[in-house]
Amino acid sequence: MGIGMVGSQALVAFKDKGFVVAKTYNISSYSSIVEGKLSFEIWDLEARVANDGKMVIYCSLKIPAGAKKLNQVWQVGAAVSNGQLMKHELGKANLGSMGELNLVET
Repeated sequence: MGIGMVGSQALVAFKDKGFVVAKTYNISSYSSIVEGKLSFEIWDLEARVANDGKMVIYCSLKIPAGAKKLNQVWQVGAAVSNGQLMKHELGKANLGSMGELNLVET
């Protein structure tokens, strides 16, 4: 797994035919955005629209034993076309939308 978008194991929410859906993606390159199974277990994956209009993803996931941190990325996508995600812009704000989530207090 990478620290940026490429190499991400992604949980994605979007509207498809008027319904909010949540799906999983393996982002292997900036040109290929394909739905796929993640390398870790997840269950009860769903998405809802919050009162403020933002989409929220809910799920349970199994963090690998011994994991001390997770890399995270976040984006607001450009669009969805025929149920397929479209690429977002590669500007500075998009490329800098990543961080580290520490799972163990040091």
